[in-house]
Amino acid sequence: MAVALIGELLEWVRTDDGDAKLQEGRVDFGGGDTAICVDYQAANRDCPPVPGDFAVCVPAPESGSYVIVGWVDPWNQGVAKEGEARLYARDGVDVVAALHITKDGNEPDMQGLVMALVARADRVDAELEKLEAAHNDHTHSYNDSKGTGSIATPSVTDVPSSVAAAPGAAVPDFQYSPEPTGCDNGWIT
Repeated sequence: MAVALIGELLEWVRTDDGDAKLQEGRVDFGGGDTAICVDYQAANRDCPPVPGDFAVCVPAPESGSYVIVGWVDPWNQGVAKEGEARLYARDGVDVVAALHITKDGNEPDMQGLVMALVARADRVDAELEKLEAAHNDHTHSYNDSKGTGSIATPSVTDVPSSVAAAPGAAVPDFQYSPEPTGCDNGWIT
């Protein structure tokens, strides 16, 4: 009779065995017993566990080796009801994204997801604008190539006329203007 063991995941890695791409976990069974176990997931899944999850392991054909056939997330709050499905991503203990398919026929909150993505894109745009302003305000002084020691204004196509007109003034290397982002291009409506 095959006996299943449950142990705590210490580490999870992707490996190669010839042409096969594998996932393996180093599992602590307690009492100083650890093993490297191949993680058997469904072919259409890519769901790495996090350290601290519990692995359900069964003996493999090779003597003394085990394979992982299931996982337990000890921090899962268990909000899905009977007959429902919930997929979630987490950063350690914290759930950072979730898709909950309920049995009442309501579709997942895709509008909420889109609004969260738009809010994140807006934060990225704000940071890019700060970077643009910092870059465009950064200047360098230029010496002319004649070695006279005078400062000459280089020919830079995007220099504002107020700066270019002032001989010897420090000028930006060039002006940075980013392309429109996804929201600006109408990718999210």
